[in-house]
Amino acid sequence: MLLEKEGQKLGVDIVAAQETSPDFDFKKIALLKRSGIDFTYISYLDWHFAPESCLQMLQKRLLKQ
Repeated sequence: MLLEKEGQKLGVDIVAAQETSPDFDFKKIALLKRSGIDFTYISYLDWHFAPESCLQMLQKRLLKQ
């Protein structure tokens, strides 16, 4: 997912419990990083059980850029 706030962009990948998940795409992440977009990871378990905490962290991360 790509978030944007006040011109700042942040790529977010929600990672499953297994790193071998087909959703874990290193090439896609590398492309976003090369384009200058900051990137972060959130575990699926955190996203599922504590979404508000995840959203707060993402908002702080966007404002720090």
